[in-house]
Amino acid sequence: MKRVHIIEEIDLAKEVFTSTDVISEGASMESYINEVQLKCNIDLSNLSCVVRNFPFFMEGNRHTIIRQKVLKHIGTNAKLASWEPFIDKSLNEALDNIKSKKQIDLLADFVNPFLQKTTCTLLGILTKDPIKFDKCTNLAEELLNPLLPIRTLKKMDSAFTEFLEEVLSKEPAKEIDGNIPLLTALLKEPIEGFSRKDITALVLVIYAGTIALRHTLANIIFRILTSTKTIKQAAARSEWVHANLDYLIRESVAVKKVSRLSKEPFTLGSLNIKKNDKLIIDLQAVHHGTSGQCPLHKNINLKNENLKDNSHLPFGRGSHFCLGVNYSKIILEKIIPILFKEYPNLALQSVLPDLFEHSQMLSVKTLHCHLGDY
Repeated sequence: MKRVHIIEEIDLAKEVFTSTDVISEGASMESYINEVQLKCNIDLSNLSCVVRNFPFFMEGNRHTIIRQKVLKHIGTNAKLASWEPFIDKSLNEALDNIKSKKQIDLLADFVNPFLQKTTCTLLGILTKDPIKFDKCTNLAEELLNPLLPIRTLKKMDSAFTEFLEEVLSKEPAKEIDGNIPLLTALLKEPIEGFSRKDITALVLVIYAGTIALRHTLANIIFRILTSTKTIKQAAARSEWVHANLDYLIRESVAVKKVSRLSKEPFTLGSLNIKKNDKLIIDLQAVHHGTSGQCPLHKNINLKNENLKDNSHLPFGRGSHFCLGVNYSKIILEKIIPILFKEYPNLALQSVLPDLFEHSQMLSVKTLHCHLGDY
């Protein structure tokens, strides 16, 4: 029987992330799906394609090549800087769309439409139904759960088949102000071992990864809105957000857990890990302790200009460090201060969080707010 180890200490978690010589990122998921196809005589080929091109599950030279390609086009701050005018324009348009309202769901009416439009444009994803597309890509996070039931796998395959076919049927997205969207750029450069379908699946999965950004942003906004007046005022200043961003991310991390498999026996702290043991990094415990209390109900006592202990792991560590980390931080540093500057009297209708039900995420589902005078 496979043994399971729960990792709840940040130093041990960091070691798990970086010990790629003895720990696998979970490449067995594709093998599992292919085995299910054979034993149950069902077609999960599109889901298998998605898993094969999921950077989280990639290893070796294939992972190295695609990581270099993605970072080359959208991974660096220098490359993303050319996209900032478009991001700023989209953000201002999103703010304009809520100005006439006194009460809104800040997520459904502002955050989600802005991030959906901005991220799809940058990645070069053309879809006729953005809301349905978001629901589909939310399923990708479920792939982080091992040994999913067949009915779930079939549901995923059906959803991904629909959107793979839609994106593949269209011409690549055009340049935006001289910027080439990721999918368009990757399709222009033949990559050995990657078909057009592989590349499309890769970009869809990268988009799915930004769903975690939305959840973390929702938690950050909730934290600030339930904090002191001084913090709300500070959040309107770009320099304060920049200085304290890592702390805000740490305290608002949405991802619940990350799983790994041991490839070889090794020692992790006081744990003797055997081959094929499963290691589960409990990111909520790593960042918030093991009290079992929902961190969104916890008073974190944000202190103005004196936020410390910024070490966090939502973006991972080592060779699988998040491809979208720079994009995520740019978005957070833009949206938080402009929101609280435009709406200094922004207030929640209820301070009790409406939690999003998801096996991989812990975040608020809605942020019903009064915009107040501005």
